[in-house]
Amino acid sequence: MVRVPEQLQTATMQAERLLAGGDPRAAKGLVEPVVRTAPGYSRAHTVLARALVQLGDTENALARFKAAAETAGGHPAPWQEFVMALIRAGQKGRARNVLKKAPLKGPDRKKLLDLARTGIPDTSPSLGGASEEDCRRIQEMIQSGRADDAEATAAELLKRHPQSAFLCNALGVIALYRGNPAIAETHFRDTLERSPGFSGAAGNLGLALTMQGKAGDAVRILRQAVADNPKSAETRTNLANALLRAGLLEDAVKEASTVLDRDRNDPEALGIASSALMKLSRFDEAATLLERLDALPDSGADVKWQLLKCLASSNRIDEALAYARQNLDASPLMVHRYGTLLAELGHIDEAREAQVEAIRRDPQNSHAYMAYGAIRKWTADDPVLGQLENLVRQEDFHDDKGAAHYALAKARMDMGADDDVFGLLYKANAFHAASTDERFEPAENDRIIGELIATWSADQIGSLKSAGVATTAPIFVIGMPRSGSTLVERIIASHSRVVGIGEDSLVSPLFPIEIPADRTRISDAAREGAERLRNAAPGGLRVADKYLNNFWRVGALAAAFPRAIFVDTVRDPRSIALSIYSNAMKVDGHPYSTDLAHIAHYYLGCVRLMKHWKDILGDRFVSVTYENLVSDPEPCIRDLIARLGLPWEDACLRPEKLGDRVRTLSVGQVRSRIGTGSKERWKRYEDDLEPFTQVLRDAGAI
Repeated sequence: MVRVPEQLQTATMQAERLLAGGDPRAAKGLVEPVVRTAPGYSRAHTVLARALVQLGDTENALARFKAAAETAGGHPAPWQEFVMALIRAGQKGRARNVLKKAPLKGPDRKKLLDLARTGIPDTSPSLGGASEEDCRRIQEMIQSGRADDAEATAAELLKRHPQSAFLCNALGVIALYRGNPAIAETHFRDTLERSPGFSGAAGNLGLALTMQGKAGDAVRILRQAVADNPKSAETRTNLANALLRAGLLEDAVKEASTVLDRDRNDPEALGIASSALMKLSRFDEAATLLERLDALPDSGADVKWQLLKCLASSNRIDEALAYARQNLDASPLMVHRYGTLLAELGHIDEAREAQVEAIRRDPQNSHAYMAYGAIRKWTADDPVLGQLENLVRQEDFHDDKGAAHYALAKARMDMGADDDVFGLLYKANAFHAASTDERFEPAENDRIIGELIATWSADQIGSLKSAGVATTAPIFVIGMPRSGSTLVERIIASHSRVVGIGEDSLVSPLFPIEIPADRTRISDAAREGAERLRNAAPGGLRVADKYLNNFWRVGALAAAFPRAIFVDTVRDPRSIALSIYSNAMKVDGHPYSTDLAHIAHYYLGCVRLMKHWKDILGDRFVSVTYENLVSDPEPCIRDLIARLGLPWEDACLRPEKLGDRVRTLSVGQVRSRIGTGSKERWKRYEDDLEPFTQVLRDAGAI
């Protein structure tokens, strides 16, 4: 096997991601130099071949599939893909000739020879010797929920008929039914090995990959499955779901809409399309779909919550509140969510009452305790404290154990009972970490940062300036969570010439973190992004976007929007660490947040990248020190507003008066006047923070 330099392997993987994202032209441009540099690298030939197929260049694609097979060192998969490509191209005779020379074992060679003679089957599955009666019996067991019986029967029959694609697929379906997508993936791959044209197996494989978070692989497989069977609503829905998971939101809306063109009330397609539209901040369109979904039988409380959020995000506040009140009896959860919306809108007293009512209806709703504690300071005589303490002591309850522990830790902090705070937080974060398969890898984090620094220099950004859009001047608030960024964003949004959109980033979906410095891609993303910004802030107003993870995208955003300014809130790292560790972050987006050492590694990476952006952007990069801001607000705020190029307005000194929604963990704090209450709270827990502090000390950062 040829040894390939790491940078060529990385370029090939990036090309695969571009291909999965529906950009074969960019993938081709990225992987062609790899093929020239390393002609013996089979994987690069395969990626280039797949890109050429999507671009309609069949003959060159076949040549690359051939090269991939010949350089694969006897591995059967590239030969199988080459032969399948020949068959799809109608070149069965050539496929048979290739198979005579291919280094394949008997069963693999026979299977492909059969396909070359008969073509890829379109409909009837390969029973592989199993009787139709037995197969129908297994289907009936699955449909009636008898998974154990179906699995036992299928497994026993597969011993007798090991080439049965139907039985492999049935075992995969059962694994999905049981919530075991990794096992399902193995069965579906076995299905396709036995019968590459097995109806629905590719779609099932794509669904299993999506459920495991392998959205890029799922998209690639499902795009081909849809091309092979464009009338399958199920396969297209699976593709839409994979696209949503991969962040390819416009494509997700398109595929789901195709399903809805055939069945306007397909519940899964309505859910996928509305979710993608919400992420695109197209809330009115999402609300229209959710209203249809809500009208269906058994739509559930989650649909009502999504619709409620859409109505509120569309600034249809009165309509949102009226809808919530009408549905308070739908479930106890709706009362909690109504209280959450009231808090976001600044109706704090009503929000507290709603959360107390939610707890009364369901004392095990741990998120209601968290929401209650977020908007008030706990006291020893608090009426719901005893219920929360009882809940934490219970061995088993139906709601989120981590949330209950976070809530009680917050109560102990508020009351100054610090001895058991970190014991509670350790358990809270352990429960939280166990809720996801996503893991933080410091080395991978460092690798991405290194690539971004190498890609985005001042000269590179300057060379792309003409590809950007200079008619809009967005303000991007970026950086570490819990650094005071919500306060900074609200100070900026208090200005009459600025529209704050909070964390509903309009442009981040257009700029993948590892987007190459490609003029065409930057230009296309800039035009679409500028249109979204103009729609959000008509009349020449500026947008303040507080999607903190845009700190990964600064290079591309700076090139796309030459007048954009980036604001980073700097805060004592120990305050940041304490706040992250003591709050229930969205662990799927912040997998580092449940471990103090990982928080330290993430923080150091963020600081490293921020220094790079500051060095290359000059006046376009603004740092605000949180401790200075809360200790002496006016001079700090005046300097910030001036550096943003805005005229002074006294309203910026009173961000607590801003009447819009707050949808962050700071929902309680930002409704109060600027103060120093949490400035050095970390000192109470200095010993407990030692795992974080030690990493910074070792790095010379503290």
